[in-house]
Amino acid sequence: MDIRGRKLGPALIEDVKTLDIYETAKSYQGLVKIIHGDADDIAPIAYAEKYMEIYPESAELVTVTGADHGWANLEDRGILFDETERFFLKGGNEDEDTTGE
Repeated sequence: MDIRGRKLGPALIEDVKTLDIYETAKSYQGLVKIIHGDADDIAPIAYAEKYMEIYPESAELVTVTGADHGWANLEDRGILFDETERFFLKGGNEDEDTTGE
């Protein structure tokens, strides 16, 4: 199977059918930042909210109003990139100021 130029085999499809991703995610102990568009018609915002239940103390959810699954809007992509960069530059520590101010 070819999905956007990537060859995927039938084994992946079978794995996806039985994988309990939320149960699998529970073993992760690090900090989490979820950036999700509320106009995503492929992965509803409820999926991100479910992860927030799994990581109540270590996760932050940033909801981008109007952003779709592909981040097609340039402004929405800017928010995605800025939030991602902020998370990684701070080492996942959202309370730390890395601006030098």
